[in-house]
Amino acid sequence: MKFKINADGSLSNRSNFALLNLLTKNKVESWWLGPDSMKVDSKGNIYVAQWFGGKILKLSREGKLLHVFEIAAGDGTTNVAFGEGEKELYVTVVKDPKDAQAKGSIIKIANVK
Repeated sequence: MKFKINADGSLSNRSNFALLNLLTKNKVESWWLGPDSMKVDSKGNIYVAQWFGGKILKLSREGKLLHVFEIAAGDGTTNVAFGEGEKELYVTVVKDPKDAQAKGSIIKIANVK
């Protein structure tokens, strides 16, 4: 969702920013595909971790899909953070989102500029 922020701090003009399932094919059908977390880079691009999606989506500030980072370590991509200079992404990944123990890892992948 996106909103206009008015001078008094209130919000108006609610509209869709990006419909993730229209930008990229869902890996699985689930009631919760994300977004789970988001991070904004120095250029205003938004990185979206998709729970149950097994990927990170890189979107422009206008909501256009710029890149899909496929995550092989699991389908439960939860958090994304930048390394020094935004050259890499650190992603927490749960191997199987249905696992109540949430066994997973932290992975590092190269960012695309």
